[in-house]
Amino acid sequence: WRFIGNAGVILDKTGFVTLEAEYVNYGSARFRFRNFPDDEQTANNNIAVRLAPVLNIRIGGEVAYETFRFRAGLGVHPSSMALDETLNYSFSAGVGVRGQRAFADIGYRRTGLRETYVPYFTSQAPQQAVDANTARDLATLTVGFRF
Repeated sequence: WRFIGNAGVILDKTGFVTLEAEYVNYGSARFRFRNFPDDEQTANNNIAVRLAPVLNIRIGGEVAYETFRFRAGLGVHPSSMALDETLNYSFSAGVGVRGQRAFADIGYRRTGLRETYVPYFTSQAPQQAVDANTARDLATLTVGFRF
């Protein structure tokens, strides 16, 4: 199941703010195998033990000032794996100019992942945990004309 709730507020004629919360219970997913009941039960037990429910949050907004538009957004998505503290996040921002016959827009988005993992297991050495914090940046430029 997936439950999503949205709320938005319009700020007079100057902009808006939106909030979205999404609850997903990945541990309730199920397989159905024909003629393999034992395998079906094993797979479904593994899903129930290894996957967990998560709450994804997204918030964003835009403000208009004369012909300019300014916007920003933030998203936080935890890992669906049980006992995993991995966190996926995204941040976006942009500015645009709108005229009678043309517009231009510059946008930026940064997505990231914070996780701790063990790259390999060995019985002869202490466990080596790796803390990783990776990010990806993307910038876009859009120009448009109205006919």
